[in-house]
Amino acid sequence: MRELLLLLCRYPFDEANRSVLSRLLGEVQDWHQLVELINAHGIIALAAYNIKEARLEKDIPEDAMTILENGHMQSVIRNAWLTERWKEVNSILTGAGIKHVLLKGMALEHTLYGSRGLRQMNDNDILVKREDSLKAWYLLQQKG
Repeated sequence: MRELLLLLCRYPFDEANRSVLSRLLGEVQDWHQLVELINAHGIIALAAYNIKEARLEKDIPEDAMTILENGHMQSVIRNAWLTERWKEVNSILTGAGIKHVLLKGMALEHTLYGSRGLRQMNDNDILVKREDSLKAWYLLQQKG
């Protein structure tokens, strides 16, 4: 199971892994448990992407593949919403002259993953200088 999870979360998909991925998917006994595990690890979008890239959707039970695809779509929607929030925060902080850096999920989503909704996240992580942190917090609270 561990090897399967690792293959499902690799990016970009490597065609050299297709046969191993196919074999491991064929060994799955409990698809409900696997989908829950994939979701719990926050890789549902990557798993759906890699299965599609490997052209192995036909090897997955339809209900399991639907859940994976829906998870990917939810990630795309959530990331689009978070991107809009980031734009607002960026504008507010830049307008106030506060230097800041976008970190972690959103930064990876737009650089490494090419804005495909593959990086599941629930927030935006921003780094500001300690001396600017309270000013930034107050500004963001003021703007809602």
